[in-house]
Amino acid sequence: MSTGQVAPHVYFSTAAPRVQGKRFRHARLDGKVLCKKARASQHQLRVPPAWAHDEPELRAARAQGAEWLAIEDTESTRVFWGRLADFFAHGFIVNRGHGVQRALPIKFFQRLAPGETPVVQASLPGFADEAVAR
Repeated sequence: MSTGQVAPHVYFSTAAPRVQGKRFRHARLDGKVLCKKARASQHQLRVPPAWAHDEPELRAARAQGAEWLAIEDTESTRVFWGRLADFFAHGFIVNRGHGVQRALPIKFFQRLAPGETPVVQASLPGFADEAVAR
């Protein structure tokens, strides 16, 4: 969407799409949202509680204009929305045998039911040029 808002519905797919010649192995880029499916019992970090994603993919998606990572937990059907800016500001690097990943603690995610979109607070004029989600 050209207005800078998040699309109201995010559709997930297991197929890795082409994004300007770039193939993402673990997610799909849908406008400003990098979409991923995962099972929390198997893929969510327990210590510390966090979600992680492939570091090079996060950087490539951000370069392609992505602002969000939406992770659909296939067990609970909840969707965890995290801002990519938070991944780079508050996240940490992990490598637990699956390549270099950047993890973001759970407290930075919004947990939503399917079809809901994250709450976005517009910034005050002159303080920031991007919206802040909380």
